[in-house]
Amino acid sequence: MAQEHQRAIINLDKLYDYFVKRGHPLAELATKFLEEKQEELTQLKEEESKTKKKPKKKGEPVVPEIKDEEYEYLPADLLKQMLTKRLEEEDCNAGVIYDNLESKYWASEKDAINLICEACPSQNVQMVLFHFQKERQGEEEVDQELMDTTSHATSPKDDALYMEVCTNYRYARRHDPKFKATVVDEELKTQVTEIDMTKETPKTSAGPKKKIMPKKGSKKPEAKKDPVQEAAEKKAAEEAEEERKRKELNAERRRKLFELRESYVPKNYTPEEKEEWIKRAEDLATYFGEIVQK
Repeated sequence: MAQEHQRAIINLDKLYDYFVKRGHPLAELATKFLEEKQEELTQLKEEESKTKKKPKKKGEPVVPEIKDEEYEYLPADLLKQMLTKRLEEEDCNAGVIYDNLESKYWASEKDAINLICEACPSQNVQMVLFHFQKERQGEEEVDQELMDTTSHATSPKDDALYMEVCTNYRYARRHDPKFKATVVDEELKTQVTEIDMTKETPKTSAGPKKKIMPKKGSKKPEAKKDPVQEAAEKKAAEEAEEERKRKELNAERRRKLFELRESYVPKNYTPEEKEEWIKRAEDLATYFGEIVQK
C-alpha cells in the first residue's frame, strides 16, 4: 500500500526519536518529562529499600510493587501533539500507514489505537489485523481447491506444501536483517581480498639490462612499441580483468543472497500461540469498534 498509494509509513515506536533527531521543542519537553520521571523512580526505589530494612508490622498495608516501565510512559497529550505535528509533514499528504503499535512510551496497543484516533478525528482510519492463513511453500502445482476450502481433508504430504504464517513471509524474508545483503558481503570478504591480491604488480629487475645484438644473417628484431602505448594497453588489460572478476563476484553475491532468502522458513506457530493471537486480535477489533461508535 505504501508504494502503490505513495503513503508514508509512520513507525509509532520511533515517534519520539523522530523529533529528537530534528531537535524539535516537543522532543525537549518529552526528554525533560522522562528525566523527571526517572528522578522520581530513583527516589521511590531509595524509599523502598529503606522500608524493606524495617521490620513489618501486623496489619500494615502492602506497598505496591514499583514497575520501572511505567516511568517511561509519555503523557497522552504530548504524544498526541507529536503525532499531529508529524502528520503535518509533506510526506503524509496522501495518507499514512501506522506501524509498530507497541512501544515503551505507552502501556499497550490500545493506547496507540486511541492515540491515532485522537490525532485523526475527522480522517478515515482503518485497522488491519493479520490472521493465520495458508501459504504455498515448495511445489508449484497444487490443487487450487485445497487452497480455497478449509473442510477438505488433506494428507501429510499435502500439509507439507503449506505453512501457517501470520504475516507475509515473502516480504519478511526480504526485510529480516539476517537475510540482507550485508550478511552475504561479510561471507564474500575473503573473495574480495583475494581479488585485490591478484592485481599484477610491476616487476623490477635487479641489475642493468643487457643489450641483445642480432646475429649476422638473422632477421632484424621487431621495433619496440611506444612505451606510452604499451603502458596504456597494459592498464586497459588490467582494468578488463578486474571488471571480469568484479562481475563474477557480483553474480556470486546475488546467487548467495537469493539462496539465503529462499532458505527462509516462517515460524511454525503452536495452537496455543494461534489461540492467543486470535483473542488478542478480537480484543483490539472490539476496542477499535467502540472508539468508532463514540
